Formats: sequence, structure tokens, C-alpha cells
Amino acid sequence: VWLAEWKYGAPSERVKADDAVRQLKASLDKAGLKGAQSMQVRRGTETRLGLYIDQTKDVASAESRARLDTLRKFKFGTQTPFAQAAFVEMPK
Repeated sequence: VWLAEWKYGAPSERVKADDAVRQLKASLDKAGLKGAQSMQVRRGTETRLGLYIDQTKDVASAESRARLDTLRKFKFGTQTPFAQAAFVEMPK
């Protein structure tokens, strides 16, 4: 499940992205949603830092859909940072 992405080109962007990922991973762990991983991805010529959680084979199952719905409604302070969470094929 893709959760979010941040620009990861300039050093200042890297610091912001790393900090955001660290805080969100800690918050997810605290809420019992363990297993979030970050990974660098390329979007054209741009490098981005992506945050992903869970790997599932059956995206149509009720369990997978319920987990996605839980992630979309996850609160971080007063925000829902993963409202756009979606099933995606993992980049290689």
C-alpha cells in the first residue's frame, strides 16, 4: 500500500523527507500499524522518498480493503496524511 511521497533531490528536501518519514513511522507503530517501509523511487528524472506499508497478493479481499480504509482514516495530529493511500505495484 502506497502511503505518501516526498521530494528527495536537494539536501534540504532530504532532511525534511527523512524527518517526516521517521515521525510517521513512529506514529504508525504506536497505533499498532507496524511494518511501514521507506524507499527511494524515480518519477521521471525526479528522485522521491516513498512510504509504503503491507504487501498483499489479493487487493480485492475484505481484509485488504479494511486495512486500506484504516490507513486512509489514520490521524497524525489533526491531519489525515494517508487519505490518498492506494494499492500499487511495488517498484523494482
